[in-house]
Amino acid sequence: MIRQPISIFLLRFVAPLLASLAFAAHPAAQISLSGSVFDGSGGPLLTGQIYHLTGNVTVPTGQTLTVQAGAIVKSPSFQISVAGSMIVQGTALDPAIFTSLEDDSAGGDSNGNGPSSGSPGDWVGISVNSSGTLMADHMVVRYAGMGSAGGLNNQGVLSLSNSTVQDSLFTGLRLNMSQSILGVTGCTFQDNGSYAVEGVRLDVVPAFSNNTASGNGLGDYMRIQHAMPAMDTTITTANLIGGVAVITANSTIPSGVTLRMEAGVVVKWAGNLRQTVDGTLELAGTVANPVVYTVLEDDDYGGDTNKDGPSSGVPGAWQGILNNNGGAVNANESILRYAGSGFLGAIQSTGVLTLTNSTLSDSFTTPLKLALSAQVP
Repeated sequence: MIRQPISIFLLRFVAPLLASLAFAAHPAAQISLSGSVFDGSGGPLLTGQIYHLTGNVTVPTGQTLTVQAGAIVKSPSFQISVAGSMIVQGTALDPAIFTSLEDDSAGGDSNGNGPSSGSPGDWVGISVNSSGTLMADHMVVRYAGMGSAGGLNNQGVLSLSNSTVQDSLFTGLRLNMSQSILGVTGCTFQDNGSYAVEGVRLDVVPAFSNNTASGNGLGDYMRIQHAMPAMDTTITTANLIGGVAVITANSTIPSGVTLRMEAGVVVKWAGNLRQTVDGTLELAGTVANPVVYTVLEDDDYGGDTNKDGPSSGVPGAWQGILNNNGGAVNANESILRYAGSGFLGAIQSTGVLTLTNSTLSDSFTTPLKLALSAQVP
C-alpha cells in the first residue's frame, strides 16, 4: 500500500474543503453605497452586482443614475432619494431589485448572518423629490416603509411599468398628489400594510392602466385624495385597480372641465362627501355595465373594498351630486346609492341635467331635487 505524505493529503483534500467553507462564511464581495451616487460616481449599478447601502443615498439634481437589469440593492435601514433622474432598466427575466439587507432571496446571504428574510419596514424605500424623475421598468421594491413611508414615494415625475412593490410596512405606492405621472402600467402592489396606491389626483388616474393588487392590509385599490380635475379627464375600468375608485375628498369639476366616467366604473365615496359640478359630468354607463356612485361600505358593487367583512351602505352615507347653475350632468345607465346627507338629493340641480335609464336609490332625502331654474332638455 502506497502511503501519501500528510502534506499531499492536506493539499488535495482538506484545502479545497476549507476554501469552500471560507467562501460560504464570507460571501462574494458587495459594493457599499452612501451619499451622492450617480453615473460616474458609484454608478451605474451593474448587472449581477450586489450593492449594500451603508448610509442614505441621493441622486443629485442634474445627475442621472442608471440601474441595469439584475442589479440588487440591499438596505439595512436607509433610503434612496432621487433629486435628479434614476433610470431602472430591468427585464422580465432579470428585474432590478431593491430590498432589505436581511432578504436572502435576492443575492443570497450577502451580509453573512445566516439564513434570514426581510420584514416590512426594514428600510425606508425610494423617494422621488419634486425635482426628481424615476423611469423604471421591471423593478421590484420590497420590505420598505420605515418611518411611515410608502415603499415608493413620488413628488416628481414618475414612469413605472411591469414593476412590483410588495411587503411595505404601509402603502405600496404613495404619489403625494403629484401631477407628473407619465404612466403606471402593468404593475403589482402586493401584501403592503395599508393601501395599494394612495395620494392620487383624480386627473392623473388615466395615466394608470392594467395594474393589480392583492393582500394589502386596508384595501387593494387606488385612494384618490385630490378630486378637483384641472383638465378634461376620462376614466375607464382599465385605469382602476379592480374597477373601483375610492374618493376620500370633496370633488369639484371646475367650469370648462369635463369629467367622464366610462361604462363599468364604480366610484365609492369614503365619508360625508359631495361632487360639485360647475363644468360637465358625464356618466356613460351601459345596460350591462352601469356607472355606479355609492359608498365605501357598499359591497354590492366592487366587492368588499375596505375589507371590513360583509357590509352595505346606509342612506345619507354621502351627500350626492350638486349640479350648479352653469354646470351640466349627463348620466346614462347610472346608479346612485346611499346619498342624501345634508338634505341634498342624490342629484340636486340648478344647471343642465340629462338623466337616462338611471336609478337613484336608498337616498336619505328626496333623490332628485330640481331648482326652478334647472334645465332638463
